[in-house]
Amino acid sequence: MARPNLLQRKITVGDQESISEVLEDGQVMLNAGAPRGLPASLELKMLNAYEFDGLLVEWPGKGSELSMIGMQKFDHVLAWKLDLVQSGGQHWHLFIASHGGGIVRADLLDAADKVEYAILQSDFRETSGFKYPHRIEYVDSAGQSLAVEVIDKITIEQQAFDLSGEKVTH
Repeated sequence: MARPNLLQRKITVGDQESISEVLEDGQVMLNAGAPRGLPASLELKMLNAYEFDGLLVEWPGKGSELSMIGMQKFDHVLAWKLDLVQSGGQHWHLFIASHGGGIVRADLLDAADKVEYAILQSDFRETSGFKYPHRIEYVDSAGQSLAVEVIDKITIEQQAFDLSGEKVTH
């Protein structure tokens, strides 16, 4: 499936709506939005690791290395544990729910392969055929909660390529 020419991801929290990400003609533009209260080092690491379609979509084409570690249980969720190294060197342990397929936890590892930060995702809801987490918690290496985002609504708006000015022949 080809990407649309314009794709916007809107997030609604309470009565506030913001566009979190825009993909236009293959170029990603981020909207920083309201500060989340995260340490600057985590914000920078997340920005450097950012991928519009997520860490796993088309990972070989992005130059990432992925391997299966096994399974682990979090609270009441049994998850597949994956090891991902991005082409930029960011190292993650990703935990994907065995029922539902959402990434329920993403551990960002430091140079010694210790968990530096964890991102815990829950309350998955379907939007435009995809499931998105509506609760995201950021935790430091000591297990201290740094911030929690609770999202009321995610809206995906797409615009297809405009072929009206083109002459289409068969």
